[in-house]
Parts: sequence; structure tokens; C-alpha cells
Amino acid sequence: MRTAEPTPFAREVHYLMRRQGLKPAEVARRAGLAPSYLSEILSGTKGKRPSGRVIVALARALGVEGECLLDPRRYQHVAHERE
Repeated sequence: MRTAEPTPFAREVHYLMRRQGLKPAEVARRAGLAPSYLSEILSGTKGKRPSGRVIVALARALGVEGECLLDPRRYQHVAHERE
């Protein structure tokens, strides 16, 4: 059985969590999500992308705009930090 690959969305959430030193449980708490649901999102088992409500909640929990999670290339400061 193949394990799901993290989506670009999940990879961006992981990146922002690491950059801020946040653990998944803290992000889930801040976003009002069950830790198990966030784990499914981060592992890629919840499909391509969560609902708009979840995207907004995660963005707020991470201190970024939702668009940053959906397309980090649109935000020069994020793209620059990865170079």
C-alpha cells in the first residue's frame, strides 16, 4: 500500500510551522481543528486541499494570508526565504 505524498498545501503549512517553531498540536489548537484532522491534512490523506474555512483558520494560526498557503510564489518574502 502506497502512502500519500504531502500536497503542496501541506508542504507549505509544514514549512511555516518549522519556521515559527510550532508543533502540530499548537497549530491545531490555534486553528480550532482536531489534531488528528490536521495530521490527515499534513500527511496528504485528506485529499488535495481542505475547505476554505480550514484554509483561513490555518492561515490565521500561522500568521499569514490564506493565499500564502495556496500559492507561496505570490508572496515574495516567502519565496525569497527559500532561496
